[in-house]
Amino acid sequence: MPLSCSGPPARAGTPTPPLAQLLDDPAEYLRLFEIAAREGIVAAGAVLADRLSALDRDEKALGWYVWAAERGHTGAMNAAACWCRDGIGTTPDLIQAVRWFFVMLARGDGDGIHEAIGLAKAGALDEEQIREAGRLARAPGSAEALISTVLGSGRT
Repeated sequence: MPLSCSGPPARAGTPTPPLAQLLDDPAEYLRLFEIAAREGIVAAGAVLADRLSALDRDEKALGWYVWAAERGHTGAMNAAACWCRDGIGTTPDLIQAVRWFFVMLARGDGDGIHEAIGLAKAGALDEEQIREAGRLARAPGSAEALISTVLGSGRT
């Protein structure tokens, strides 16, 4: 079923009446965002995750953040990293958290790398865990740079 809006053209920030009605029906807007995401609209997956989070459906929200992150959405990467770090929607997984921070960096978004540095400085991950995060991110150079910078270049 194609998504469409009816009624006169909306002004910026003013939803058309059918969209306004959907905002009061979480099941319907979740269904539509999921359809859009499954049709390949990555941003719809990230928004779906945000909406699910607002409804305290954290496990499912994390799944959609990861889905969007795997498709290149850096905002979803950051959310997935923070949620994995903090154990929201999952048990805490610092390797996955650092993985997504590394992927963000590889995509030119350094907003999360300070989080990875902080985890390494706190000793929350050892060298092998950082290397595993780098392997998962396909960014082994980032892992070695983090190890060298935070833990010292003389360590193996």
